[in-house]
Amino acid sequence: MLNKQIRMLKDYIQTVLAYNGVVLPVLQKNHLLSVKHGKDALEELDISEASRISIAMNLELLWHVLEKKEELVKEILRIGEPLKEDVERLISIRGITPLTAPAFLADVGDVRRFKTLRKMNAYLGLVPKIKESGARSRKVPTLGQVWSY
Repeated sequence: MLNKQIRMLKDYIQTVLAYNGVVLPVLQKNHLLSVKHGKDALEELDISEASRISIAMNLELLWHVLEKKEELVKEILRIGEPLKEDVERLISIRGITPLTAPAFLADVGDVRRFKTLRKMNAYLGLVPKIKESGARSRKVPTLGQVWSY
């Protein structure tokens, strides 16, 4: 959710810049988005005052969300410390990060309680249900599919 909010703030800033006819090279864009150089980089831009104020407000929001995200990541890692061995084992699987592993363990707990991988996937809402009637067959979306957007 925080990543989506971060993306939205960055996209908005990009839109305001484009509206003012400003296209920044990557390095200059990174300076603008950084807490250390952002205010100075913003002052150097040739944009309207209204756009400058709007970008400044969104930069402040962006920096606040990034700070809170960093705090949240630290807290998740701190809470997951007792599960360190299991987390390390899980992150050896491609696509599993040090943040998704504790979330998985919190939701699933001991994976040995599931007799098959399919049963665990069904518990997590990853396996679609199939309704059949005569020659017709259709998939019923699971909660995981309904909420993924």
